[in-house]
Amino acid sequence: MNAESVILHPGGVRAKPEHVDTAPLLDSVRELKAYRPGAVRLLLENMPDIYWYEGVLHSACLFKHYDEITGILDTLDLGMCMDLCHAKLYCNAAGADFHAYVKALKPYIRHMHVSDARGTTEEGLQIGEGEIDFRGLLPTLKSLDVIAVPEILDGHKDDGADFRIAVDRLRKIGFFDGAGRR
Repeated sequence: MNAESVILHPGGVRAKPEHVDTAPLLDSVRELKAYRPGAVRLLLENMPDIYWYEGVLHSACLFKHYDEITGILDTLDLGMCMDLCHAKLYCNAAGADFHAYVKALKPYIRHMHVSDARGTTEEGLQIGEGEIDFRGLLPTLKSLDVIAVPEILDGHKDDGADFRIAVDRLRKIGFFDGAGRR
């Protein structure tokens, strides 16, 4: 396999919110980078405040606050996978401005996962069926040259019908009209 990038979840998922030391994450990523330097681009994915794991809600205790994300990425000299759904869920839980959050992390974005979200736990929703204003995000995301992958819950069923719906809806609003976004 000749992957260009590998998306990594940062870990730190716990039954209840708690402080999680970032040292194990930093050490693990450093080991991965040293294994085959430059073989693939490692990208850490931002996390929501509350995370579904094996059908149960848990707390994501790492890689969700802007300062923590940028600190880790700067320390490791990495970019990120911006999961727009995770960002919206985190911002809803934290009372943070979603558009400002995405704009602040834009310099680090190298890949995107795209789905809609609602509240603090409803993720992977079809485009237009949640709270994300995708049209409103276009000015911020327009200049990014990244791959944007629809990540719709159960989107693989019926030969990927929900993935195709997501792509069609995003195309209609001009989401894929950026510099090199595909």
